[in-house]
Amino acid sequence: MGRRNNFKDFQKQLKKIENDVYDRVQKLHGRELTLSDLLDDDFISRKTVFNSQEEFVNKAPDINLFDHANINQVNDKKLDEFIDQYTEYPSWNMFIEAAYIEKL
Repeated sequence: MGRRNNFKDFQKQLKKIENDVYDRVQKLHGRELTLSDLLDDDFISRKTVFNSQEEFVNKAPDINLFDHANINQVNDKKLDEFIDQYTEYPSWNMFIEAAYIEKL
């Protein structure tokens, strides 16, 4: 009997998670996420040594992550080194992926 109750509890938890993910996706549907959305103050303060988005951007080496016109000109190696040094991630791609996943 105990296993059956555990399984039912587990199913309820999965359904709750499924509903939560569905709600989050619905909120994001049709809305393009910007770097500013992804790298908000909350994410920056939890995942980096910085306390805010502004502090993070000001410390970034010769790059303006929020200048969409020049984002393709960013030196990937320099950015990866910065991310590796000041965050819990080894690369820019992994850092952004984690931010995106949190928004789902």
